[in-house]
Amino acid sequence: MNSTEDVNALANELVELIKVSVKENIADAVLLSGGLDSSVIACLASKYSESKPTAIVVALEEGTDIHYSRLVAETFGLELKVKIFDIEAAIKSIPRVVKALNTYNPMLIRFGVAMYAALSYAKELDFSAVMTGDGGDELFFGYRHLFTREQKEIERRMGDKIRRIKEKEPLVSETLGNLLGIDVKQPFLDARIIEFASKIPFELKVRKTNGEGEVIGKWILRKAFENLLPPEIIWRRKDETDISRGTDKLSRIVSSRMSDDEFEQISKSKEVRITSREEAYYYKMMR
Repeated sequence: MNSTEDVNALANELVELIKVSVKENIADAVLLSGGLDSSVIACLASKYSESKPTAIVVALEEGTDIHYSRLVAETFGLELKVKIFDIEAAIKSIPRVVKALNTYNPMLIRFGVAMYAALSYAKELDFSAVMTGDGGDELFFGYRHLFTREQKEIERRMGDKIRRIKEKEPLVSETLGNLLGIDVKQPFLDARIIEFASKIPFELKVRKTNGEGEVIGKWILRKAFENLLPPEIIWRRKDETDISRGTDKLSRIVSSRMSDDEFEQISKSKEVRITSREEAYYYKMMR
């Protein structure tokens, strides 16, 4: 599928499928990061809800998500609620996040801390349900850290993520939403979209940009919404979420709270393989 007509037809079909799913999963609030996936949901929800949803963005101190979320909210006339949480509030939430997710994976915990803050803020604002862009990275290959690998390895890893989605393994936001009593609606995870995305060729998901040689993920999703979202959002380089939400600071501070003796004791355990002080800190809580 290389012709422009074929690609455009595929992109248009994708837009229509997401439109239908958003209409079926409307909520009064959308968790907005200013990234492609949540911006797609915010864009369509602003068009198809009876009253435009409130957009919610959170960051530890000032993350780049706030800037891009403001751009999206202004573009679609959404009220934007900004929650900047401090490091102590983040650390205070870690035990609940670790317990709920039952993991000591630093990447998941950092994301979980930000998501917990967002959902808690939504609850504080009296929202019982929120929409998210969950699933976009998995379905359309948005994980930049994999792009240095061979195509077969990328497809294998992403295929595993899609398999877990098909098996309805709950994502972080859904698990924490259940904990807080908030209905998390995930339009991308509609069975029709999952099936459609599974059939899209690799080369339409992951491509090199013209001239620069940079590999970019979610290419077909970007093309599909190219005329609906600001270019700054469509072609936004996907930051590591820790940086964009500011939770990269959490890693350093948590690591400093793990003493040499404790780290040595945990890292020598035969029960589990620990590779960092941050991981040891979360493992200690989970255990």
